[in-house]
Amino acid sequence: MAKDHFIPASLMARFSQDAVGPARKRKVWSLRSNGSRAEVRAEAVGYSNGLYDVDSGMFPTRGVRAVDDVWSSYEGDLPGVLDRLIDRSVTAAEWIDTLVPFVAASFARDRGYKSRVTRRLANSTSGLFAEIPELAELALDDTNIAINRLMEMERFAARALASEWVVFEFDEDIVLPDVGYGFDLVSEDPDVLALWFPIGRRNLLMLTPCASRRVITRSEGEWKPSIYYSQTEVKVGELNRALAHTAQDFIVGTRTSIDDVRPEDLGRFDWHAIDEVLEQWPFSVDTRELGGLHRVVQAVVHGELESFDGVSLDRYGAVSELEPGGTFMAPNREIRAERFLAFDGIGLVLSVD
Repeated sequence: MAKDHFIPASLMARFSQDAVGPARKRKVWSLRSNGSRAEVRAEAVGYSNGLYDVDSGMFPTRGVRAVDDVWSSYEGDLPGVLDRLIDRSVTAAEWIDTLVPFVAASFARDRGYKSRVTRRLANSTSGLFAEIPELAELALDDTNIAINRLMEMERFAARALASEWVVFEFDEDIVLPDVGYGFDLVSEDPDVLALWFPIGRRNLLMLTPCASRRVITRSEGEWKPSIYYSQTEVKVGELNRALAHTAQDFIVGTRTSIDDVRPEDLGRFDWHAIDEVLEQWPFSVDTRELGGLHRVVQAVVHGELESFDGVSLDRYGAVSELEPGGTFMAPNREIRAERFLAFDGIGLVLSVD
């Protein structure tokens, strides 16, 4: 049975002090919620068996690993692209093809996703799932859960696009929680939640929602991603403890960084609390209406689209692409891309409020 990493081993390896050999074999220190500390290979933690398997009968072209193939589509390039993100040389193509999917998939790959969806269905106001148990059982089938992970990824890809990107550099080592991210409330009324993504021993990517922003700019005939950089004097020990709050089982890092964290710092947010926090969105546009936005911006970056006339968002594109020979049927209300996107002579502006 396949070992499905819910957090990329190549990402965990970036928190090792080792600099030689295959990334997946590099050793990191881990701290578990039971207090145990150990030095482990990056590939030896952060996985579940068959986590993303689907019914191969539904996906004869790709088979049982169809959904896992989506993660593989960006993981191979991730280490190099993260290096270029940190050194300020990342291209727009690398940003839209690798970094946006990496960020978005962080909220869809976790092993608690089925529990999160189950809670959502239980709290559904429609009442259909309570009235028709068979419907809930079908929705929670392993294949449907795996497919819904892609829908979640699409939603968070749009949220990533509608956020300011800032890369921070620290003077000390930081930790990586087993969900891959942390968060911070940066303002209230309405609540604005910043998402933290540790991307290396001393670097963190922060995404903060923006009602309107220029996502890419045109410079010397090329598209450039809108990414900002900052050095900060925050107390790294406090940051590490805050990052540990979303960890469900473990954190990884150098020995110095995990020593900042106490076992009781882990898991301050359980799966349901994480889901409730992630549902916070300060703008009027429902993020479900933004599904498919990533592919439109991707087409612009790759020179395949110069106008939004007649262009609609396909919120089910990620799912329908899994089986090229199949027919995917789902209600798909037409939402025009020009409702959210516009060229302004300098770049591409995205507005979600």
